[in-house]
Amino acid sequence: MNWEHSCGAVLYQLKNGEPYYILVEGSSGFGFPKGHMEANESEIQTAVREIWEETGVHAVVDQSFCRSVEYPVLKKKDTCKKITFFIATYPEEETPSPRHEIKRMKNVPFDQAKELLWLDELKTILDEANKIICSRAERK
Repeated sequence: MNWEHSCGAVLYQLKNGEPYYILVEGSSGFGFPKGHMEANESEIQTAVREIWEETGVHAVVDQSFCRSVEYPVLKKKDTCKKITFFIATYPEEETPSPRHEIKRMKNVPFDQAKELLWLDELKTILDEANKIICSRAERK
């Protein structure tokens, strides 16, 4: 079995104490910013680079949250993909905009983000991330 590894993050920013999530539209639908891991790159380095390449923002990654999704790649026989996601935010003065292969981008609150995600596993990751983000926002 061959494995492909990608990394990314549940990218958000608080607006009036409520998290708004950046979702990017790729070939499968809306998801979190992510991309292929390059040689000699850590998972965190990949996530930061891919977020920059897809959204144009400088991500600050929270390494305490790390979740993975695995699935077979339908177009490649005997190949599976693993995607590792972190939580990340970005500076208030930066404005995300779609770059490279990204068709569209949405900056939406939790409920809308959950509706837009194309994969159930991504919805589960968003649920878990949102609980952590909201609990931290309440403590501030």
